[in-house]
Amino acid sequence: MSGIRKIAHIVNPFKADELSDLHTAQPITYETMRIAREFAKTKGVDVELFATCYEEDKEMVPDDFKATRYLTRSMLDKGRFNKKRKLPFFRDILERLYESSDADYFIQTNVDIGLMPNFYVTVNEIINNAGYDVFCINKRVIPNPYTEIDEIPMMYAEIGKEHNGMFCIPKEDMASI
Repeated sequence: MSGIRKIAHIVNPFKADELSDLHTAQPITYETMRIAREFAKTKGVDVELFATCYEEDKEMVPDDFKATRYLTRSMLDKGRFNKKRKLPFFRDILERLYESSDADYFIQTNVDIGLMPNFYVTVNEIINNAGYDVFCINKRVIPNPYTEIDEIPMMYAEIGKEHNGMFCIPKEDMASI
């Protein structure tokens, strides 16, 4: 590919209870995304940061992230659940990103996924060298003592433990979702 590759990354912020680890994790996640975006610029990778949410969560969208149109459906529309949580459909999140960006590749992560500084550069290298149209990057889990943005360097130093989840998907896979 000639020229600069463009990657769009979307998250789904929400008002987490102040006692929840997600309340602490969201600002840290956003800062690691910014750090990784800045590093990517130095390597010729253009990264756009997006957020989609329900209207009642709009103040949770960071000022420097591009907001998409609001989410309107949730799992609660599809059935009865013991634990009533307004969880969005993955497809709706990706549709918002697809409507809002002309990037070459799309990434979606949850709001508790901190990125290493080289994340987008590594994604770009995988795209360039491995020949994959679609791939998943599994996270590593680090200990929970971290609660502040200024602790990010210590978080980076953690090796962490493997996790078997699936968290990233590029634009080309939209048709199959």
